[in-house]
Amino acid sequence: MVDSLDSQIAARCGSAEGAADCLVPVEEPREVPSALRSECRIRQLTYDPVAINVETPDGEPTRKLARGTRTIITANCVAPFDSFVGKSLLEYYTEFDERCFGCQITTVEIPVPTTDPALWSSCTITAISYDQPPIEAGWEYPVLSDDTTVTLTTACGP
Repeated sequence: MVDSLDSQIAARCGSAEGAADCLVPVEEPREVPSALRSECRIRQLTYDPVAINVETPDGEPTRKLARGTRTIITANCVAPFDSFVGKSLLEYYTEFDERCFGCQITTVEIPVPTTDPALWSSCTITAISYDQPPIEAGWEYPVLSDDTTVTLTTACGP
């Protein structure tokens, strides 16, 4: 979660905002609002300049970051799936795998689960609901909490 990285940077640099003589966190393509930091996962973390290889005093290899290194954070904040009403389970699960990289969101199908992925293209989503409301935080879309259960009502068959 993004808030875990905030804690690590604060422990090293004195604040989650970092410092020029420590680490400088940069969130791309945009900053994650404070209300969402515990719900968004880090999708990618890169360093500019990259970490350098060094040896510890006992000769073990390790990597070190130079002071002032930009820590570039790309967060994954999961938007609701409301636009999938009328689409197939195959479309939903394909998008779910892309959006929910490492997330803890659960999908439940009613009236019965479609356990054979080969049948997903023959099932249409007729309704979507969430066990907790999406979080509004000033972005163009709300974000699902990481422990949300998404319920899909489906109709399967020809």
